[in-house]
Amino acid sequence: MNNSGTQDSTVVDIGRAMPSKQQFYQPELDLLRFFAFLMVFVAHTVNLPHFNWVFQAGGYGVCLFFLLSAYLIAELLMRERDSTQSVHVRAFFARRILRIWPVYFLVIGLGIGFGELVPVFHVPAQSIPWLLFMAGNFYVMHHGWTLNALGPLWSLSIEEQFYLAIPAITKIGGRRGLWFTACLCFPLAYGTLLWLGRTHASPSSQVWVNSLVQFQFFAAGTLLGLYFHERDWKLARWKRIGLVAASGVALAAGQKAIHLHQTAPLQASSLCLGYFVVLLCCTLLFLGVFRAQFHLPRVLGYLGRISYGLYVYQTFFLLIFLYGRHRVPGWQVLRFALLILILTIFISSLSYHFFERPFLCLKQRFTCINSTEITN
Repeated sequence: MNNSGTQDSTVVDIGRAMPSKQQFYQPELDLLRFFAFLMVFVAHTVNLPHFNWVFQAGGYGVCLFFLLSAYLIAELLMRERDSTQSVHVRAFFARRILRIWPVYFLVIGLGIGFGELVPVFHVPAQSIPWLLFMAGNFYVMHHGWTLNALGPLWSLSIEEQFYLAIPAITKIGGRRGLWFTACLCFPLAYGTLLWLGRTHASPSSQVWVNSLVQFQFFAAGTLLGLYFHERDWKLARWKRIGLVAASGVALAAGQKAIHLHQTAPLQASSLCLGYFVVLLCCTLLFLGVFRAQFHLPRVLGYLGRISYGLYVYQTFFLLIFLYGRHRVPGWQVLRFALLILILTIFISSLSYHFFERPFLCLKQRFTCINSTEITN
């Protein structure tokens, strides 16, 4: 009881320290979030002969997620620093905890519970400590892809790792501190890729989940946030369409040529080239949609807001529908994918309204800049 009382007191103190809220909402980011989820979803569910390389390129939606997240975090931190001349580090971590942890630990619990009932959901006991301490990607590096329904949590581990130091860096170093940190991530990422290529690491289970490799996408998002902070960005519609189309074609072509998700080792030069193409394509896709002036259908904005749940619940339905099937024949896979998508949206919506929303309301107490759509 004493511990609980102390914690409540801390929350109140942090909440009182926050200034009056400002509104910063970019609807196109919701569209990009949902598109990033769809990319990953297609990569997980669709497997068609002769076209598989196209769908597997959707796995890079995770990298787009990372870039989007970093852009938004950098923009919000800079706006907070502009308005308060500081960054509330404890409030930042309170927001991260209230947004990420409830669903994250719920999914771990569901995975363990289902794993006791259905073999296909089995979660290795040795993976639990890694997941609880936000190190799921390191577990995959050492033990391979054995997390089953909890597989998507590796990326959340990397995201939380990157944000451990960012608020303190912004508070102490401001814009220069963020610029330096982001720029440092690129030589670290490509130095790591060179080393992993020379040590014959598996592109799928060792390179892909390496924190330093993925930090380059957070770095790109951070630099975009810094560059566009108080800057405008206008492009003709045909140029935006061209950027989006070019990024999609290049991602698919890069996947066909290099196969970054394969298990057999790749040369260091191929790893560096492949990840540079992915980085460039994610940036171009972001720029093609960023600050576009269009009316976003409310359903797409809503799907973007629940994209976190979509991402972590999808594998549960994928395992259920593929249980006992080694392969779904031909184009029937599209019917399965559509059904899995509908059920994933349904469960994610329930989770958002009846489980996540109370935590999101509490999160508002620690929010200086509101980045979500204001709804009644």
